[in-house]
Amino acid sequence: MIQVIERIDRIIDVISAKGGDGVPLKTIEGLTGLNKGTLCNLLKSLCDIGYVEKRQNGIYAIGKKLRKIAYPYLKKDTLYSVASQISKELAEETEESALIVADYQQGKLQVIAKDIFDQAIVINKGIFDDFDDFNTATGLIILAFDDTLDKKSIYETSMKRFFDSEEQFFKMLQEIKEAGLCELSVPNRLSTAFAVPVFKNGKLIAALGMLVPDIRSNPEKKIQLVEILKKYGEKMTELLAESAGIRK
Repeated sequence: MIQVIERIDRIIDVISAKGGDGVPLKTIEGLTGLNKGTLCNLLKSLCDIGYVEKRQNGIYAIGKKLRKIAYPYLKKDTLYSVASQISKELAEETEESALIVADYQQGKLQVIAKDIFDQAIVINKGIFDDFDDFNTATGLIILAFDDTLDKKSIYETSMKRFFDSEEQFFKMLQEIKEAGLCELSVPNRLSTAFAVPVFKNGKLIAALGMLVPDIRSNPEKKIQLVEILKKYGEKMTELLAESAGIRK
């Protein structure tokens, strides 16, 4: 049984390495080292259960069932990979701290990427740990753009102490949504936080944020930083759109 599993693993590795183009039988035979009879029997079984598909031209490709199983993991890996790239590039261009936050568990926020630029005056790295607060620029972006969240419940449990009324809370979210940007003063850190939404397939998938010490900020620099932040938000959205070519 273990030998059969090892052979199937070799077959899947060879076929998946070629992406969606598929692989001829002769190539699979050569790369796996399996004899043609054994290989054909295993391929037939894999085709029967939907893990592999045989096309009209005799090409073998990954089947719909296996793609469906792998898709959620590939999608998550893609998000982390793109987020890591974007946060690094944003921090390097702005010379400020950058982070990307996603909402993975309906109201539980998680930092999926962060980069701290090495400055003489640097934001305390600890503020990026155990991140679960909506009262941040990235958290407010997620609240403003994610219509699947129970915002009234979140207001009552997490945000009520920051606002005079529920009406004021929802008015702020609407203003953030219309601007496509959240700017939030962080007095206890002597900093200002900025954040923009990131989308995939038209739906919010994350918030891209940046934290800037007030001592390094001025009106002119603020405009420049916001433009750069929006640029990288759009770039991340575009990169995620390209990754959506993975077929379910």
